[in-house]
Amino acid sequence: MTFKAKNSDSETVAFRKPYNSETSIFKRSHFCYDTPGAVYRDQILDILTLEELLKVLPKEIITPRTVLLRLNQTLYLSGLARVDLLQVPVSSSPSEHM
Repeated sequence: MTFKAKNSDSETVAFRKPYNSETSIFKRSHFCYDTPGAVYRDQILDILTLEELLKVLPKEIITPRTVLLRLNQTLYLSGLARVDLLQVPVSSSPSEHM
């Protein structure tokens, strides 16, 4: 968003105002904050060797996928992580879009 204001010399100056996540245009949005260079103790990239990193890092755009897990099923992610579905709070059925 670009805004215009007058400075002390009565000159019109254009500037960009940072967005406010509470405005209606952003209210229903979701955000992902990238922290390049930040090092976290639990991140997997620091545990893997260069050879392992070259095998697991994507070389092209990742296509989103939907997976339907049943109770007590496991989903393995590239042999690096797993998701176990151990408990479901209520019985649910897939949406009409699945």
